[in-house]
Amino acid sequence: MGGIRAKALCLQFEGQPILDNLSFTLEPGQIYAICGPSGCGKSTLLRLICGLLLPDSGQLELDYNSMSVVFQEDRLLPQLSALENVALVVNGDQKRAMQALCAVELEDEVHKLPQELSGGMRRRVAIARAMAYDGELLLCDEPSNGLDEQLAQRVMQRLLTQWQGRSVLWITHDTDLAEQFSQHILQVNAAPISQFLERNQAIEAR
Repeated sequence: MGGIRAKALCLQFEGQPILDNLSFTLEPGQIYAICGPSGCGKSTLLRLICGLLLPDSGQLELDYNSMSVVFQEDRLLPQLSALENVALVVNGDQKRAMQALCAVELEDEVHKLPQELSGGMRRRVAIARAMAYDGELLLCDEPSNGLDEQLAQRVMQRLLTQWQGRSVLWITHDTDLAEQFSQHILQVNAAPISQFLERNQAIEAR
């Protein structure tokens, strides 16, 4: 299934270049992590890939019919419980939503509203929502935010096990986590992003 191909992508925001003639190919069925400092354009690139932004110039091709996305912001509806927020993306299927919430260890919090949850719990609801939707491509922006080290490892293991053999692109500032759970690390040093420095990982997501 699919892949992601970019050719000569350029994008400016408020007169500042974010992407500068960026070209890359991400092979299908692989787990890629993008690492780099805050403010260098990683989240902007992810929003472009998922279709929320358009480049000023260049081409972007995706061969996927569906994608699951964990945004940098949790994007939960405040009037809905954790269970309802997750079920919303699967046509109200509460059984499927409950399975995803159990996978991120929130089985005791499913009826709470977002404002009743900690930041780390809200993050896990966002991850559970992506897991329930189960798209062909998984895009994640800092999925471990608000999670302690051990919990982050457990959640990432379950998340990436679900996408074993499918395509994953995720952003993280945690290079140790990237090395543990990625097959390819794309390093970004500063804005604008004009190239990736790639390190291949001889591991499989566990």
